[in-house]
Amino acid sequence: SYGGDILFFPADEGGIYLVNQLPMEEYLLGVVPAEIYTTEEYYAEAVKAQAICARTYALLRMGSKPGLPFDVYSSVQDQVYAGLERHRPLSDAAIRETRGVILTYQGRPAPVYYHSTCGGKLERSVNVFPDSDYVYMPASTDAVKDYFSCSASSKFRWVERRSLAQLDTLFFHYFGKGILADSTRPAFTDTTELAFTLRIVDRTESGRVNTLEVIYADTSALLHGTEVRRFLAWPPGGYLPGGLFYFAQTSDSTLEIRGGGYGHGVGMCQWGAMNMSQNGFKYYHILSKYYPGTVLKRNY
Repeated sequence: SYGGDILFFPADEGGIYLVNQLPMEEYLLGVVPAEIYTTEEYYAEAVKAQAICARTYALLRMGSKPGLPFDVYSSVQDQVYAGLERHRPLSDAAIRETRGVILTYQGRPAPVYYHSTCGGKLERSVNVFPDSDYVYMPASTDAVKDYFSCSASSKFRWVERRSLAQLDTLFFHYFGKGILADSTRPAFTDTTELAFTLRIVDRTESGRVNTLEVIYADTSALLHGTEVRRFLAWPPGGYLPGGLFYFAQTSDSTLEIRGGGYGHGVGMCQWGAMNMSQNGFKYYHILSKYYPGTVLKRNY
């Protein structure tokens, strides 16, 4: 269920757009708890920081889609919006207490990004978003005292495995061809003759994989940035948890991907912010850490 007004507009190919139109602060009531889900009071300052980030992001997206009858998608294409069903007292209070407050840089609303878990290393914005080289979102180590800020996250460290059959499927999904997926190839083909090579060519300042070389059969390709995470995702069509990883060969037919973090790693690490909140930091401390050089401003 949704608040505000529900509007209908014609879309391409005979479809319709269903648009939920409502004031900014009401919109945030369905966004903040969907983006940083917690009901624990000791995370309240992190939720306030999230409310300010979400408000700033939404403000900058207004009018950004000429030709479309809405400003933001309700999914990860922009920010997740879950409507009235996701309202929570903790996030409602955070939105109310920060009403109208946004992040600015050099007097203007500051484009901001955020993610779940950085794995201990924040990424420079331009390495993920090529047109977004913002000095207030640099590559850096994210730690409090002598431990990584987001170490409590279940995605702080992770391991995923890919069999040769899975790699073949991923290759087919991404490049449109594969050996095991080729129905014209004899079923008795000896798979020991197949060589699948993955080589990390270079990394970003944070240590994330920047360029991956893929060699399989008669195809060789270089993948960059988010393409790497898309290519290695299982099932196909998603994303690998993060780009901070390395390979380990555990057998002739199984590849291990050992990594850390969840998301692109740019801007505020939500689990890091929650850790700071639990340790007594206020929302403005959190925001000044993750967006150094920005200034808070009450926009209305």
